[in-house]
Amino acid sequence: MKKKKFLMLVTLCLLFFSAIAFSTKFIIRRAFKVEFPSYVETRPGESLLIEGNVTNIGTVWLRKIMINLTGLPFNYSIYPGYMEVLPIRWKWSPEKGLERVPRSLNIVIDIPKNASPGNYSVIITLQELSLIHI
Repeated sequence: MKKKKFLMLVTLCLLFFSAIAFSTKFIIRRAFKVEFPSYVETRPGESLLIEGNVTNIGTVWLRKIMINLTGLPFNYSIYPGYMEVLPIRWKWSPEKGLERVPRSLNIVIDIPKNASPGNYSVIITLQELSLIHI
C-alpha cells in the first residue's frame, strides 16, 4: 500500500512538473545588428578595408552567415565572404549593467584597376544560412 501511494505521488509530481515545463515558451529570435561607416573612399586598383561591427541581438547563436555586397557596377572580390559562428556575447559594467558586445567585422574589397571612378552607394547584407539546433 505504501508503495502504491509513493508511486502515485511520484507520478503526480512528474505530471505537475511536465505541465509547467511544456507551458513555458522559449521564444527563439534570430537577429543581428550591423554597423559600418556611412562613407569610405578608395581608388581603382586598391584594396579597401571597411571596419565594422556585428552584434547578435537574438536569443540563439547564428551559424554560416553569408556577407554580400551590392551596388558596384564592376567585378570585385570581398573577404571574408562568410562568418562561421556569431555567438551571443555579454559584458557586465556597474554603470550600464548587462549589455551585448559587438564582434568586429572587417571587410576587404579588392577594387579592380579598370574600375570607373565615381560615387557608389553600396549595400552590405548578412544572411544566415544554417542554424545551431537547440
